[in-house]
Amino acid sequence: MVNMSYRPMLEQLQLHDLGPVLMNITGHTIDYLNENHEDLIEIIIDLHHAGKIEIVGSAYSHPILPLLPKSRRLEQIKSHKDQLKEVFGVTPRGFWPPEQAISPIIINEIIDAGYDWIYSDHEHLAIAQEYHNDLDPFSKRVATITETLVNAFWAKWWQMPLRYWKAYRVANQWVDRYTNPLITVKNLDKEIKLVQTSVAWTNISIFSLQHTPPFFTEKKLIKMIQSSELELLPLYASDIEFFGYRSHTGNAPLPDDLIELLLNLKKMGIELESPSMMDQAFIPDSRAITSGSWAPDKSLRIWTDSEDNRELTRRITEIYQLFENQYETLEDKTRDQITKLLRIAENSDARGWAPINERKQEAFTAIDKLYQILKP
Repeated sequence: MVNMSYRPMLEQLQLHDLGPVLMNITGHTIDYLNENHEDLIEIIIDLHHAGKIEIVGSAYSHPILPLLPKSRRLEQIKSHKDQLKEVFGVTPRGFWPPEQAISPIIINEIIDAGYDWIYSDHEHLAIAQEYHNDLDPFSKRVATITETLVNAFWAKWWQMPLRYWKAYRVANQWVDRYTNPLITVKNLDKEIKLVQTSVAWTNISIFSLQHTPPFFTEKKLIKMIQSSELELLPLYASDIEFFGYRSHTGNAPLPDDLIELLLNLKKMGIELESPSMMDQAFIPDSRAITSGSWAPDKSLRIWTDSEDNRELTRRITEIYQLFENQYETLEDKTRDQITKLLRIAENSDARGWAPINERKQEAFTAIDKLYQILKP
């Protein structure tokens, strides 16, 4: 992963002055780089000081925050922020919720942790205003752009032109509804800044840079950007590993592909800016924040409903209870050991969209070790 994704991406960013590219790195990845690729840590620090990247905060081991108990959510958020300060000398202003999984309570906890702005899923927020119970049989929501793209991706060859054209049309409809990515909303008793990641633009970018679908070439993407009347556009919002390492379609885009796109946009006079540089651009908005994620159906079910996910949830719930019951009697060294194992068990890569078997085994192994320590 490092040599296929992180290293070439960081080296490309060293070569070009593209503006502040936002970067989110999990705590486990930082630990690994510190132990095995210390030179990349130095490169990240240099890029940050040069203004070529802005490091944003997240939760330490990329868990689904709404599925964790409060004590675990707070530990995950605080430990990652502390790590960024210790390793990079950075106090992040922006927060990336893992898998864009949020709820009103989660949002307030992130603000309480000292963050100025938070990423949110534009399509999730938009759909949330149209219906308030997705299990109501009398409420019919529109298909999401991801669902439409997936329908096109699995089409038979004779269906592909029509379905990709429909996906392109639906993506444009969502783009038209996407008026301003920077909003300020009232959540519970706090006023918060949200940066809406456009799912339409993100998915179009993913597909166009993978060089596979016939209607989503990079040339088509650039044409869409040129024709857009938006002044601000979060073009791409995903983990760095998707460049050179991971892919939902079996054909991962390369770091060079993203750099080439950004260079082409710069030639067109389109500059990269960070939300941290645009405090005055956040506009008041009346939308409600609801629980969900950027799963295809915008729910949390993709991380809860498979048999393995249910089993992980059952076992880790037992562990939480055992840990709470025995907390006062445990030595600090044992508590630290338990915390490290919990982070492994909570990682979203063991669940969700495309669970990684290695991560799933690591999660179950961590739970087994926790049982041995806490002795139920």
